[in-house]
Formats: sequence, structure tokens, C-alpha cells
Amino acid sequence: MSHTAMYTRVQIAHTAGFTRVQIAHTAAYTRVQIAHTAGFTRVQIAHTAAYTRVQIAHTAGFTRVQIAHTAAYTRVQIAHTAGFTRVQIAHTAMYTRVQIAHTAGFTRVQMHTLLDLPGCK
Repeated sequence: MSHTAMYTRVQIAHTAGFTRVQIAHTAAYTRVQIAHTAGFTRVQIAHTAAYTRVQIAHTAGFTRVQIAHTAAYTRVQIAHTAGFTRVQIAHTAMYTRVQIAHTAGFTRVQMHTLLDLPGCK
């Protein structure tokens, strides 16, 4: 087990190879990386003022779940190597919109409040 200012690493060695569990701490993220001889799997949790991202990376590609927070919306984006699916929930004074976007297009479900409907103002 090794310690530096940036990470703590636990390495388990076997005869044919090794498995490493690395926990990295910075001001921006905490990363847990599990490395094998043929490749690795990484789980990275990044924190900023705008979003929290959980990224699971494999050798051939990755899957990312990103939760973005702004004053107007909350977005959950699931990204794969070939494309993505996004679920966006937008809040305004007039409506709440749930938008599901795919790489080739999107489907939107929009819910209006009574103040936004014709004849209700």
C-alpha cells in the first residue's frame, strides 16, 4: 500500500499478473481504478460546481452517467462509445419538460402548467 499526496494504491500481485486498486483524490474528483493485466476498469466520480459525473471506463470504451445541475435544468446523460441517451428535465416558470435524446433524434414529453395553456391566462 503506497501513499502520496494524490492517491492511495493497493496492489495485489498474482503469479500470472496483478490486480491494482487505485484511489486518487484531487480537488476535482475521486477515482477508483481497478487494473488487470489485460486492461482496466475505472470508476471516476468528478465534482464541479456544475455537475457530478460518474464514468465507468473499460479498455474498449466507456459508459458515462453525467448529472448536470444548472438554474434551469437537471440533465442525466448516459454516454456510450457509439452514442448517447440523454434525459433532460427542464424547469421554468411555465413548464416542465422531459426530453429523451438519442444520437439519431429525440423524443420529447412536455408538460405545461395551466398558466401556459391557451385560454387559461
